Amino acid sequence: MLLKARLLKKPFLFLVIGVPGSGKSTVARALCRAIQDSSYISKDMFQSVFTKTRLETEEYEKVRKPTVEFLLAYAGEQLRLSKSPIIDAPYSINAWRADEYANFAGIYAKVAHGANSKLIIIRCLPPSTAELKRRISERNYPWDAWKLSHWDEFLEKEPIEIAVNHPHILDVVPEEKKIDSIVEEIIAYSSGLAENK
Repeated sequence: MLLKARLLKKPFLFLVIGVPGSGKSTVARALCRAIQDSSYISKDMFQSVFTKTRLETEEYEKVRKPTVEFLLAYAGEQLRLSKSPIIDAPYSINAWRADEYANFAGIYAKVAHGANSKLIIIRCLPPSTAELKRRISERNYPWDAWKLSHWDEFLEKEPIEIAVNHPHILDVVPEEKKIDSIVEEIIAYSSGLAENK
């Protein structure tokens, strides 16, 4: 069922995170369709313009910082235009990197605060590791071969329950609940935040 798009009382910055295959893109796109004056961008979509590789390669490292800086600038500009940016980005490996983006939640929250808004993080969780493995195997992306052949190491590097220190986090499990129900929950949560300025 397609939800009728609604206008939020105020714009929010939505950051939809989760390990590859967790359903974050499905949730982020559905949320964008359900909120008037929202915009959607995927970290991978932007980054793929520059490189088709993933994770540890030298080429990836060259585009990583410009990608994050673009997403931050994009989010700030959308908020200043009274739009709610929805950013689809894994951020599942940032904590162990211990670099300038390890506290990605704080960085995005600062952008939201600078535009008199708030950051809401939607953390997408797969129903199980077995289901996650099935999804990653089924999508058959070339860069997923390493994940599947080094499954335990992948789960250690990219934990399913990404550690995030932020006051406004919603955990959702796509497929455990219908996507429409998840979107309704996110909109209700953001409406509650708008009421409690």
